[in-house]
Amino acid sequence: MQPIDLSVITMNNKISEAEKLVSKAMDLQIDEQYEEAEAALRKALQLDSDNINALTNLGIVLGEQGEYEAAISIFRRLLQIDPEDADIWVFLADPLTSLEKNKEAAEVLEKAIKLDPNDHTTWSIYSTVLSFLGREDEAAEAESKAEELAEAHDDDLRRRGFL
Repeated sequence: MQPIDLSVITMNNKISEAEKLVSKAMDLQIDEQYEEAEAALRKALQLDSDNINALTNLGIVLGEQGEYEAAISIFRRLLQIDPEDADIWVFLADPLTSLEKNKEAAEVLEKAIKLDPNDHTTWSIYSTVLSFLGREDEAAEAESKAEELAEAHDDDLRRRGFL
């Protein structure tokens, strides 16, 4: 009979509990109960400090509460873990624009676009940020690209029977 490593079982239980807390926090976010969501996410991170879902949602919740620098810090931490995640780059752009750091937000979105050039939402957000910077011609080009990609996306969904 093989010995049972109880530390693995304990760790799995902690991770499972962390995921339950993240799920609860996401429900709270939908209801715009951000302080309660933050508390649940912080508890989840006490159980599993590298929980990507908890960190991502904590960054979003902090941004929703106007704690932009803290949100930026969380998203930068996530990018240290996975710099190839285009969504994290996009999430980082939001608190940057809230702090009117639009040049940096545009650079961040350019990185997201390099990682996922077919995401129409990212192109649309990029267009808005370029507009904030007064780069209207580039903003119009980016919005045109966003519309083209959105149409292609919808066509694909129709072809596959989802629309």
